[in-house]
Amino acid sequence: MMSENNVIERIELTLHKDQNTQKTYVLRQCDISFSMGYAMDEESNPLIDAHMSGSTNAMPDNLFLNWVANSAGEWFGEVKVYYENQENPQVSLSFNKSTINSYSQSFAEGSAFGQEGYFAVNLKGVTINEVKMS
Repeated sequence: MMSENNVIERIELTLHKDQNTQKTYVLRQCDISFSMGYAMDEESNPLIDAHMSGSTNAMPDNLFLNWVANSAGEWFGEVKVYYENQENPQVSLSFNKSTINSYSQSFAEGSAFGQEGYFAVNLKGVTINEVKMS
């Protein structure tokens, strides 16, 4: 019996400041969560809040730091999760707006650690594998 391949090979975050400025970052890990809000009245649909957190694989560059600083920009993007030996992503998430909640990075003398940064972000207009979530 052949087992299903579910080993993650890489996680990519493609971040767009605008239509002309983008970069793809490799993430060490990524968490995505959705929480249901309450409808203000019986006729409106409840809101779904989308959150993502993750850690980067390298020191942040200026584009990433501008995202962290919530600098002016459209800040939309995609997250793609690839399993081993697969050309197409197993999970494909897109968002059309994002606002960073927090970012942290640690450094220790004499250590090779400190390359990673951990971020948390609110997302709007989220679609996962072609299913609109928020």
